[in-house]
Amino acid sequence: MQIFRSGMVDRFERTNGVLDYKTKDLIIIYNKVIPFYEKYVLPHCSPFNINRVQAFKKLVGMFLYETPFEIDTMLYSVLPLWDSVRVEIADRKHNFKSLQEAQEHVKQAYYSSS
Repeated sequence: MQIFRSGMVDRFERTNGVLDYKTKDLIIIYNKVIPFYEKYVLPHCSPFNINRVQAFKKLVGMFLYETPFEIDTMLYSVLPLWDSVRVEIADRKHNFKSLQEAQEHVKQAYYSSS
């Protein structure tokens, strides 16, 4: 996309009237997309959506600058942030129905591999 010089715009899979911006580069998301969104979109958003964007920014920042994660960081920092930004919790495409279910899965995977 010309504004960010990265990624592509495509139709959203489930809705014809919505476009989807895709990029695999977290640095572009953190340094270009989120600031653009904060400047032009957030001033018109509800407090709920403002909090979601702030949590998402923190989550992306953690993946960029705080890796590798210790198990406690994953369980009690990363996963709660992840849970706070997701919207369609009951969607059947999601693997975890709750934060607790995701935490249990990570614990099992971590301790079975150690």
